[in-house]
Amino acid sequence: MLRPLRLLRLVTLIRFLDRRATSGLRGKVLAYVLGGSTLLALVGALAVLEAERHSATGNIQDYGDAVWWAVTTMTTVGYGDKYPTTVTGRLVAVCMMIGGIAILGTVTAAVASWLVRARPRSH
Repeated sequence: MLRPLRLLRLVTLIRFLDRRATSGLRGKVLAYVLGGSTLLALVGALAVLEAERHSATGNIQDYGDAVWWAVTTMTTVGYGDKYPTTVTGRLVAVCMMIGGIAILGTVTAAVASWLVRARPRSH
């Protein structure tokens, strides 16, 4: 029952990455985005698995399926082979969609910022 609490070890990893990230803002943003997206995917997978595992109509029955669903949902690919069927599972899906879009927007903004800075200026 307490196995999901093992995910709290990720907090230590995030602190380590925060110390090791470059002193610049881009390094910290990258570390936080990677840590945040990993944490969101794993916690979302656990949440949807708990909601769907005992449902008669659920098609997410093990942790591998749940992680696959979480990653495809966060990246907005959403193949449709795995999907939540319970109300709780669908609420988790909404949170995962919003979180995935926010993280994708952060990554896109960071890459655009890097490209603008890397472009040689013409006078």
